[in-house]
Amino acid sequence: MLFTFPRSSRSASTMIDSTSSNLFVPSRIMKNGGSSLSRGIPPSVIPRNKATPSSSLKTRPTLYPPIFTTYLSRFLLSVDPAARSWLITTKSLRTNNNKKNSPPPSDDELFGSFSNSVELGLSDYFSGPYGSYASVDAAIAGLSANNTRTKSSSSLSPLGAREGVLNLFALLRARYPDQKLQLAILFSLLDSPMLPQPTGEIASLLGEIDDGVFKSVSLADGVDYSGYVWTNPPPRVVFPDPLGVGSLYMAPAAVCKMKKTGKRLPSGQFEAKIIGVELESSGSGFSTSFPSKVYVENPAECGGVSRETQARRLKINSEIVPRVIEQRAQEGTIFNESNNPFPLLNTRPIYDPLSRRFEIQGVENNDLFFGSIGSSPVTKNAVNLSAGDYLKLVAAGGLSTILVRMALIPLDNAKTKIQLCDDRELVDYINAKEEKEKGMTNGMTTQTVLSGISTLRGPIALFQSADITFLASIIYGTIGFGATELFRRSFALAFHPGTISTDSGDYFTILLAAAAAVVVTSGIVAPLENLRVRAMAVNDREKVGLANVLGSFLYEVDNNTNNNNYNNNNNNNNNNNNNNNNNNNNNSATATFSDIKTRHIGPLWSSFLPIVARELPFGIAKFAFFELFVNIITTSGLLSGVTVGVGPAGLAESALCGSLAGVMASVVSHPADLIITKQSRGGGESALEIIRGEIRKEGGLRNLFVGLKQRAAFFFLVIGVQFLLYDGFKGILGVAFDDLNLVLDVFYAVRQGLTY
Repeated sequence: MLFTFPRSSRSASTMIDSTSSNLFVPSRIMKNGGSSLSRGIPPSVIPRNKATPSSSLKTRPTLYPPIFTTYLSRFLLSVDPAARSWLITTKSLRTNNNKKNSPPPSDDELFGSFSNSVELGLSDYFSGPYGSYASVDAAIAGLSANNTRTKSSSSLSPLGAREGVLNLFALLRARYPDQKLQLAILFSLLDSPMLPQPTGEIASLLGEIDDGVFKSVSLADGVDYSGYVWTNPPPRVVFPDPLGVGSLYMAPAAVCKMKKTGKRLPSGQFEAKIIGVELESSGSGFSTSFPSKVYVENPAECGGVSRETQARRLKINSEIVPRVIEQRAQEGTIFNESNNPFPLLNTRPIYDPLSRRFEIQGVENNDLFFGSIGSSPVTKNAVNLSAGDYLKLVAAGGLSTILVRMALIPLDNAKTKIQLCDDRELVDYINAKEEKEKGMTNGMTTQTVLSGISTLRGPIALFQSADITFLASIIYGTIGFGATELFRRSFALAFHPGTISTDSGDYFTILLAAAAAVVVTSGIVAPLENLRVRAMAVNDREKVGLANVLGSFLYEVDNNTNNNNYNNNNNNNNNNNNNNNNNNNNNSATATFSDIKTRHIGPLWSSFLPIVARELPFGIAKFAFFELFVNIITTSGLLSGVTVGVGPAGLAESALCGSLAGVMASVVSHPADLIITKQSRGGGESALEIIRGEIRKEGGLRNLFVGLKQRAAFFFLVIGVQFLLYDGFKGILGVAFDDLNLVLDVFYAVRQGLTY
């Protein structure tokens, strides 16, 4: 958002996609720690990122290297049902709803946005102890309130970072118990001082994969196994604990074979030495990919003579073999190339004793090795808004429209005076002034009209029709914005029932929603718009208010000889004084809305069709030109990395493109606006008669575009400024982009898949 405002306590609700069972969370929540639904229980306090309320989700810091994030993304898209469902559904919807003559998004584009969502989830849930899981039990049950901590600098410490890795490992291991090799490969991709590789946990996965057993143990060459006491029990053979986790895995057992050496120890006891080791039980849960060293107790531990070379336990040789050798042929195979666009590795990690870490042969230390992370996550626009959310959108639209339109009343008045050109007092003043100053007249311009009105009638006259404009602006803002939001989301649900949102590129849905909103708004605002244009056309400074204009209008209708068909060509009003737009004003009185009778309803709504004829082309052209200007800026590379409507740069781009689109749309719809202005004088002229009359005048077709400069300037300012104000008010009310733009929370579906 362009401005920083106090935040509403409530944001738009999270949504669960009924098709893929994925959770979509307002982006503001994801920027500030993630959703409590993914965490298990709400965190105690989630600090808001007040410094950068519109910061891009992509720029959030994360400890996890891109190669880890992208492989985790591949893993989820291959084995997680919700992720797979999202991929299939999204490809299908985007293929069906894509723009005309535009190809659907590629697999790489979909992967980029999904991996960005994964990166965001890692940052929120697994970059430290904040809101993550410390064990399998914690992953299943959810984090306890006592252990919930907010993000701080300690989360980025080596201890906090390792805790986050172990939390992630616990969750994935519990969720995907049959994907041990893939998890071992995944966590083998970690290797940094801040994010050390969990070698012990990787080894445990490999131990469970192999379920290896000790085939044999033997004495090592070059090791002196003497110095033991013959009469004492044999030294104990020390095996490591099984790598596999659980009671199914057991440690092996072996006994030493002893023999007298014929020597005596300093104690006088006969010396013995080990001449062999006999394996009694082979154990289970070991791996050939991780060293499991076997030792025997040194003589000092058994009451013998301690020598310097025997200060530590003595190493013996051992051989481990997998319990099921055939398992190796299938391990790691998830989906083949034919049905999975994101294949996984089938190479087990190998432990390097020198570096004390696992390595994967053939994998380069390249951030792009498994694909690239996109510039933005998977997002959807919220569709099922509450009544309160719609009321906030209505309020934001109303406030922004009122402020902008009220401020630009002078420009709108100038346009109307120039189009009608029947204010003789004003025209004579402008001509006389220009003749005196320049020796010639250039006609009515914005500057001369505004200056003339201010001089002749005072600065307050520049805001002629302010009271009616205020009422009309309320409807244009509240109904216009509210109806657009309602129809857009309603049509999305109707046309795309399998998803919680329509794709942003679905022009048909957006245009249809805009058209429906125009018709509804025009139907409601028609009486006020009729009176508003009449008020701006009034040339009598004493009779420009709502009461006077309404009274004049009702008097005109009542004096029409055919009250039941006011659109007929009546001759009663053909003797109007063209110097004054208030026909029969001398005989009219002020009126209120309570004075409106049934016979007045039709005439009051007579401007409905002309308004629709003006607003529909305007809205369609505005949308088309907006997309055109956005595409021009995007393809030019002037604002690389900027998302339209997001952040200060994105909002500025939207405002600029909207303003330029408003100028172009005003050109397309201007003849209809001229007709509405001309009809405000009364006389019963039809649109066709007005067009014919203007074309027959000197200037021809150019006469249909009289006042275009003023109207183009009006909408350049209205759309640009109104857009920024609308977004600002939405931010205050808690229905801004960050609140209604929903981001995929990948780890919700991961956690939901746990067996409780």
